[in-house]
Amino acid sequence: GFFRLKRPGILVLGIVLWVCPLLTLAQQLPGFIRVENLAFPGVLDTIEYRTDYSFVLDYAQVEPYKDQRFTFISNSITEIMEILTRNTNLEYRLINYHIILNEKKIVPELPVKVTGRVVDEEKLPMPGVSVYIKGTTTGSISDLDGNYEIRIGDMEEPVLVFSYVGYETEEIPVKQQRVINLELTPGYKAIDEVVIIGYGTANKEELTSAIIQVDESNFKSGPSNNPIELIKGKVPGLSVVNQAGNDPNASPQVNLRGIGTISANNEPLVIIDGVYSAVADLYLLNANDIESFNILKDAASTAIYGTRGSNGVIIVKTKSGKSGATNLEYSGYGYMEMPSRKPEVLDNEQYIEILRSLGFPRSETDKGYNTYWFDELIQRKPSAFHNLSFSKSYENSSMRVSVGRKDHQGIALDTYNKTTNFRFNYNQELFDRVEFNTIIGGSRSDQRFTDYNAFDEALKYDPTAPVYNEDGSFYELPGVGASNPVALISQKENKAKSDRFVGSLEGKVEIIPDLTLSLKGSTFLRSYKNAFFEDIDSRNSNLSGISGTAIINDEAFMENVLESIVNYRYSFDNQYIKVMAGYSFIENMRSTTSMTNRNFLTNTFGTDNIGAGSFLEEGRASMESYREKSRLIAFFGRINYSLESRYLLNASIRREGASVFGENNKWGWFPSLSAAWRISEEEFFLNIGSIEELKIRAGYGITGRSQGIPMYQSLSRIGYSGNSYFNGQWIGSYGPLENANPNLRWERTREFNIGTDISLWKNRVSGSLDVYNRLTIDLLGDFITQTPPSIEPSIFANVGTVRNSGIEATVSGAVVQGSRFNFNLEASYSWNRNRVVSLSNDQFQADSILYADYGNVAASLYMLAENLPIGTFYGFKCEGISQGGDWVFQDMNNDDLIQEVIDFTVLGCGLPKHMYSFTTNFSYDRFYLSIYFVGAAGYKVFNAKRLWYENTTNSPSNYFTSILDYPNNQLDDRLRFSDYYLEKGDFLRVDNIAFGYRIQGKRYIKSVDAYVSATNLYTLTAYTGLDPEVGSGTGDGLTPGWDRRSFYPRTRIFQVGMNLKF
Repeated sequence: GFFRLKRPGILVLGIVLWVCPLLTLAQQLPGFIRVENLAFPGVLDTIEYRTDYSFVLDYAQVEPYKDQRFTFISNSITEIMEILTRNTNLEYRLINYHIILNEKKIVPELPVKVTGRVVDEEKLPMPGVSVYIKGTTTGSISDLDGNYEIRIGDMEEPVLVFSYVGYETEEIPVKQQRVINLELTPGYKAIDEVVIIGYGTANKEELTSAIIQVDESNFKSGPSNNPIELIKGKVPGLSVVNQAGNDPNASPQVNLRGIGTISANNEPLVIIDGVYSAVADLYLLNANDIESFNILKDAASTAIYGTRGSNGVIIVKTKSGKSGATNLEYSGYGYMEMPSRKPEVLDNEQYIEILRSLGFPRSETDKGYNTYWFDELIQRKPSAFHNLSFSKSYENSSMRVSVGRKDHQGIALDTYNKTTNFRFNYNQELFDRVEFNTIIGGSRSDQRFTDYNAFDEALKYDPTAPVYNEDGSFYELPGVGASNPVALISQKENKAKSDRFVGSLEGKVEIIPDLTLSLKGSTFLRSYKNAFFEDIDSRNSNLSGISGTAIINDEAFMENVLESIVNYRYSFDNQYIKVMAGYSFIENMRSTTSMTNRNFLTNTFGTDNIGAGSFLEEGRASMESYREKSRLIAFFGRINYSLESRYLLNASIRREGASVFGENNKWGWFPSLSAAWRISEEEFFLNIGSIEELKIRAGYGITGRSQGIPMYQSLSRIGYSGNSYFNGQWIGSYGPLENANPNLRWERTREFNIGTDISLWKNRVSGSLDVYNRLTIDLLGDFITQTPPSIEPSIFANVGTVRNSGIEATVSGAVVQGSRFNFNLEASYSWNRNRVVSLSNDQFQADSILYADYGNVAASLYMLAENLPIGTFYGFKCEGISQGGDWVFQDMNNDDLIQEVIDFTVLGCGLPKHMYSFTTNFSYDRFYLSIYFVGAAGYKVFNAKRLWYENTTNSPSNYFTSILDYPNNQLDDRLRFSDYYLEKGDFLRVDNIAFGYRIQGKRYIKSVDAYVSATNLYTLTAYTGLDPEVGSGTGDGLTPGWDRRSFYPRTRIFQVGMNLKF
């Protein structure tokens, strides 16, 4: 308790729960305080635990009354304080949510008065800052405007001490100063930081597992397509890759701690304010609505989510109403994009010369132009973002509403994403013990897509050809070869409308002190309508003889969730126990419809009159629809135990049933156990002054995986199987769709994690280190089975095991802390080792699986095999190019023959082993500068563009200028995949530089923050392609490191913006 503290002086106790104090004090508490025969210190602890108030007091002055005991019930803080001080020589003052206890005595006014103002890092006033004279009990508290006043007696070299929870304590010598203004610096990763965990919250000091929180002060600067990009590189082990360049309509590929499945979804579970979502659903939010990301990385922290927690969990907390005066904020920025790197292809003269050397006369190859087709596909339009938010807090309620608009004009012709979103958070306290919270949010996106193939066509299309004919129509080469890249985009309309809506209502009731019951219901809706139309005069239409194609796809998704949770906390002596138990019911439904018609008379109506195509009348149009439904039910619980805030234990269990699994395996158990030892709280450690916090933690848990698994794979289904010829005519037929698997079950992940957290020199330097071993068994996938007895040649089954192990580290610190200049540094690093342990079980046996068929180029690009990582390239080992221009491949079996598969060998892996980032933050007075670096290493990239455009066998075509260099200029053999086209992907990128100036406002404007930034400024790499950060290009993550021919350009972004607070 408080009275066991050994150091006298002024002690600031409790946790300040609101960001800004209220303008007026709410004397009436939200609930009644009941105490029975409780000692003075116990009453103080109860007030701090049950209310938002904290005490400022002197130990020596309160010590005489520690044995007084009290019994009362009251919901008035004034009445309670009157009771406490009635029989004492103490007096109290209420300033905001601080209660100052002092002895009753008359203090003569001291001769010297010092005044000043205290502001935070954004130059905003800080109410409630404790200001006192070092070595005395004379002190003061800053008011709502951050102003303070203190009188100093006749002292030698007096020193003022400024302290506030969550900020660094400052000591300023007074000397001859009479006005001392000060900017307090936030404390680095304070141990009382509140972190969101599964179905609850915890102080950082209580954590026993691998959980990281990233708040808005550490978000990555610059525009983002998806809010998940705000934490790219900020969390070790979290990979966020924009594999589609900067396409405004693409979501990044996200995985945590490696690839752990071969067929299911590798994405972490995303939870937005308690509503289950996916990475793509973060479009529901704009960056200014997000308060923090909380990343649950190990199974000890995610097992509470059962079959949804195997890939990790990302919990997003949005902003709510702030206490105090009305807050009105505006954020806006504009930006322009340019390609970060352009492909180097032959110009007209180089092209003509290459074709001449291949036997094509100039008269057939020179069409009189010099067209750089890549530039013809680029548009340069400004993009903009605007957000307006309003928040207000009342005595028993708070609210926040925000509206945002993003107009992202892509760099490719006719591409954009125009998204409008809104969010409303409201909290209401009723009847002292009841609290309601409701959230309503939504977004609408108008999207226009491009054809990535157009950029591939731009690489190979004739540079001597024009874009247009003299009559204004698109020029096209004769025959069935390459298509005019500009026409490929301009003669197709591919657009969509995407709507998302979420609504949740949560009620909490305090049944008795420390026992609460909550009930929450939520609905998440997503609708998507895509309309595609290809012109009747397009190249495809002319070649096929079918004038135009129209396709309409509609998809609707709804997820309803009902959850009930009971929380209880019991404290005794120096211990406490927290118990949580809950129930969860989740039901989701998805439906799709699709219509396709062809052969139109005009482009005028596009998809607005899809029935106008002749295929409908001829019976050749197609219509499809689909509907699916699944349920998940769970019972879960958790126990937290703390002894002297030194020894911590956490145990959880979840019993879950999912309808997607087989009849024999619908239910499963998912337990976890973790513990921590705060060594820094031991008595033998207290004299080590440089170490503020040192904690060792370890955890083990079991999770499952149900995300991304196709429905109904455990059941026998029949469906439309095409037309059959019967009795002289073709008729539609139905038949079996797949082999039923009643034993289908979830993939199971067992993970052990051990870690340590440390902070030094008053939290000026902090860091963490984690080591993990994750084993995923019963991998789900399609496996070959014997027919008969099976109906189909494959079955969706559980086969195989994958292991991910690794190390993760973070460090941050204030390198320089001054009154005007500050320099902070943050860095993170992760290493991951992925291995396939097994591809067999009692029923299926396999040593390896070849996949990613590349047509005539290669029978496969990758191999799954035991003791090799996922994403292993498998192909020919190139020894060079012969003088005759032929490939020279290594003969692996020494039979003097070069044969596919037989002479293939392991060539490397496309999964990065190392990921790293570091940020440098500088500030001088009101100026600030941040530089952010990110990188990866230890992986290979297959440069497929080189394979196609450094080889003249596919002539006539344009090529890379590298074809003029040795040995490419000798090559005259068929297109073959080998390690000749595998390159090191290691890179270090200057991902963002931001420079800004903060202005302290007056009257109606509190502050102005103006800034400029540049994103993707420079990449240091040996990779010869456009960009080494290519991801896998697919959702399953099985083809990492494949830099495909078709692409969307990665861009460099220049941004200017402003934030206003009123």
